[in-house]
Parts: sequence; C-alpha cells; structure tokens
Amino acid sequence: MLRFLIVLFLCSGSILAFSQNDFCGTSLYHLDTELRQSIQDQYNTSTLAIRSGVIDSIAVTVHIIQSENGLPIRYPAIQRGIEKANKAFLGSGLAFFICGSPRVIPDLGEYTYNRAEALNKANYVPNTLNLYYVDSILPPNGNPLCGLAKYPFTTAVEDRYVMLAKECATNGSTLIHELGHYFGLFHTHETFFGQELVNQSNCEQAGDLLCDTPADPNLLNPNYVDLCNYIGQVIDFNGQLYRPEVKNYMSYSPAFCQSEFSRGQLDIIRIIRQNENGFLAGSCEIKEDIRIEGEVPQVKISTFDQIQARYKINTTNLLAPSEVIFRIILKDQGNDKQQFTLFEQILPLQRGTQELVFNLNLSIPGLPVSGIYNLEAEIDADYALLEKTEANNISRTKITINNTQLSNLVIFPNPTRDETFLFFRNDQNRGEYQITVFDYKGSLMLQLDGQKYRSEVLHRLDVSRFPAGIYTAHIEFKKTGLRRSYRFIKNN
Repeated sequence: MLRFLIVLFLCSGSILAFSQNDFCGTSLYHLDTELRQSIQDQYNTSTLAIRSGVIDSIAVTVHIIQSENGLPIRYPAIQRGIEKANKAFLGSGLAFFICGSPRVIPDLGEYTYNRAEALNKANYVPNTLNLYYVDSILPPNGNPLCGLAKYPFTTAVEDRYVMLAKECATNGSTLIHELGHYFGLFHTHETFFGQELVNQSNCEQAGDLLCDTPADPNLLNPNYVDLCNYIGQVIDFNGQLYRPEVKNYMSYSPAFCQSEFSRGQLDIIRIIRQNENGFLAGSCEIKEDIRIEGEVPQVKISTFDQIQARYKINTTNLLAPSEVIFRIILKDQGNDKQQFTLFEQILPLQRGTQELVFNLNLSIPGLPVSGIYNLEAEIDADYALLEKTEANNISRTKITINNTQLSNLVIFPNPTRDETFLFFRNDQNRGEYQITVFDYKGSLMLQLDGQKYRSEVLHRLDVSRFPAGIYTAHIEFKKTGLRRSYRFIKNN
C-alpha cells in the first residue's frame, strides 16, 4: 500500500457553473518525486482482471451537521444522491448503500480544513465510507467550497472521508465527483504530473494519467462551455487547440453537463477499491427499525378543508423505550420553501413490536394556493434513533388544492376579528410583492413582503391587535407596479 502524507482535495465536485461556491482549494504539489512515481505505478496496474461483473457493496455512514439556523437536508434527498452515484459507478462494479439512518450532530455547521479533520476524528465509523453534510466549507481564503474529499493514498484509513456543503450536495454531480476523488481519480485538468498534451503523447505520465480522457485546459471558466459544448480557444504547449470532454464527472464543466466516467476511470476506481480501500465493509449490523404507513382517501381539496388521514406506525426490535417526533407537513411540489406543518407530536415508543394507529383530521391552513402538494407524514423526524434505514419512515401522498371557489380579488373573512386572508389571482404578475394596510386616517398599520410563484396569492394578515374600524389593504408587485386594493372591517 502506498505510504505518504495525507492529502486533502478540496473541491466543489462537479459544481454548478454559476454557484457562489468555489472549486478546489489545494492540490498534490507538496509530494516528492518518489511519491509521484508510486501513484503513476498504481495507475499503470493491469485492469484486465478486475472486470468480474460482480457487484461490490460499499457501506456509507451519513453524518448531518445541523446548526441552529443551518440548511436542512432530508433523507430522501440523500438517498437520491446515493442512487445517482450508483448509476455513475455501475461500470466499476461498486454500489453504495446507506448503513443505518443518518447521524445528526448539533454543531456550528461551518467548517475550515482543521475543523473538518477534528469532526471526522470525533465521529468516524470504522469500515464505512464516512459522508458529512455541512452548511459550508471554508478555505483559508476565497469563496466557500462545495466539497472536500480525502485521497486514498494513505495508511491512515480513519482519516478518509467525504464532506459536502448542503447547498451543492443535491446538484446531481458533486457527490459523484467527490467519490471519484475518494477512489483515486484526479481532475481531468490535473497538472501535478505535468500538462497533458492534446496529441496524447504524454497521456500516461501527465494530466490525470489516463489516455481515454482528452487533455483538459480546466473548464472552470464558464465561457469555455456553452450548452454542454466546448467553445474555448485554449491551446497547449504545441499550439494545438484543446478538445476536452465536457461530460466527464471529474471535469469542471457545469453540473448539468456531466454524465459519465471513462472506462479507464472506472477501472482505476476498482483497482483503488481493491488495493487502497479494501477496508470498506459490504454490510452493517444495525437491526433497529420503525415504519410508517398512511391512508389518505381525500386527494382533492380546497383551502380550509380538512383531510382525514389514517397512519399506522410499526416498531421492530427496538432495544429500549424511545421518544421520537411524529410530524405531518404539506409541501409545495413547485416550491420547496413552501411547506406547512399540520401536526406534530412527541411519540413514546415501547421496546419490542408495537403498532400505533392514528386517525387524524388535518386542517389545511389558509395559505396554500392552488397546485400540487405532497402530504408527508414522518416518524423520527429528528433522527433520534439509529435505525437500519430511514427509507420507510415517510408516508407521502400527493394532494391537489383547488381554490376555484374563490373570486379573483377577495379578502375574507370580512368583517373579521383576528385574521383575514388576502386572495389575488392573475396569470401575468408574478415575483416579489408587498402588502400594506392603512387605517381610515391613512396611517400605516402593517407591511409585509411575499413572493408569487403561481397564478395565485393567498396571504394571511394578523389584525388581532388592530382597533375596531375600517381598513384598506393594498398589494403591489415590485416588478410591474400592478396595485390592487381591498377594504375590510375589523370588529372587537
């Protein structure tokens, strides 16, 4: 096994081309000539014997760093990322699976290089690929990074991990890119071994050491790629124009362009799995599990309607009595930021097999506009239990909300005592708006901002502290200047 200094490779992964996050922070340049040759020797290993067609499972331990005001990331998004990675790595024979539910770690969520090392030392789970989701990764200078991965060329296996910034973690390629580094792949534009020439005369000794990935001038500059076509005019030392592959996961092309590893890259992944990452287990022993099942007969409703729902919660092999959060939310399919909590309860679970049944009347708040929503019931919403899987902890039902019973311009209830709802329907005006409420003297009583994503606005106004009287509410769209007015009565 190769022996040399631990090397951090700090990257955005395949990155969103126009993200505020930077790409890589450090490289391999402090390694000496002998160590360079060791890497090249490993890359030149025969690959003919490794294409067995047998699937090799890799256990992944997921750690979610949750700060007080940090970005959320939920199990389904993590699971989708693993599934995309499995498709990308299929040709290598590797398949990743999540070993138990995510470990949630309360912390600041912002990580420098040194703090990342300390985090892994404190939480590393042996024989698994440790994957951390954090709010941000900070280099010594420059913009935050999207990802950080440890190369495999070291004997200290407990120092190997992958870290992703949550903002970039679900873009479809950052995770794949970082896993590529974890299994020994270099950027297609790597220059540590020398600048690869377009004619490939030095492709085994320079660049990413692979001849089936064309020489790459570094596609970091978005002007080099247009609609997934390379349009740059960069030349190599021989004066030849580069013609890089923009689909490669280890390039810096836009995330939506990336879709493949080369055959040589897939072979290297397998070699590194055997020679350097053989410690990774193909199974895990976590047995504890709970499951939720839902029945929701009503799938078409109007605002302020109630949803009758029935949920069954099953527990299996609980090691001790536990308390978990049972939560039901209504989530807008067209806008992830729009979600409404309909029910939440701390639920005690007993040791052994148990089935709990809930028959609930869920009141829809007066905020969702017409559209398609997901009604999601989740057990163990705060990851209090370390389970075999979180995949069966969510029951999801598609709900259609239809507000056609409301006229295009209305405020209701009117008169009101505590709250009223401003409703506006218009297909042309979308984007940011502002609501202002004035009393009969013209004094400003309330000012609110909102965002119109669809054809409707349904905005709640809290008027409980207003004196009795007549008021006028205005909605004005910042982009078009359209203004509409409503008059309502406040009673005691």
